Amino acid sequence: MKINVLNCNNINQGSIEIRENRLNIKYAMNGTGKSTIAKAIYLSSTGGDLKSLKSFDRTYYLVRLPVHPRAEAIDQVTPQVAPQVTPQVRALLDVIINEMDRESLQQALGLKARKNFRLLYLTPALDAGYIEMTEPNSPKSPTQKYRLTEKGMELICPKP
Repeated sequence: MKINVLNCNNINQGSIEIRENRLNIKYAMNGTGKSTIAKAIYLSSTGGDLKSLKSFDRTYYLVRLPVHPRAEAIDQVTPQVAPQVTPQVRALLDVIINEMDRESLQQALGLKARKNFRLLYLTPALDAGYIEMTEPNSPKSPTQKYRLTEKGMELICPKP
């Protein structure tokens, strides 16, 4: 099971792999976020409030826990509530952290072709309102960056 943590205490972005039915030992130097990850996992799995973790001026927290493969499927989502998102847009939303420029996004996705990135990832995500430009009045600015919107955050981390 892979767990992703964004914007919790001193962790900008992190992930941890936990193997089922095995002893999992995670070690690192003091101050690297081991306790933060443990608290975030506990709070997320018990419905606790992540805001109890220190924010360090973060605008949001995201702890993404995968669904256990043996969990029962609960079909409560209607087609009107669950928007159709292409795998490319979903991949883009999963890698974006705070504000990122085009080059950083492409690198995070492992993409080299700028045109392919723009047509399949960036433009659809912008058009759907999942991400926004930091400089909307200057779309071709060399300092242009992109960030998740509330709609994008809700898609990758739905509220209960």
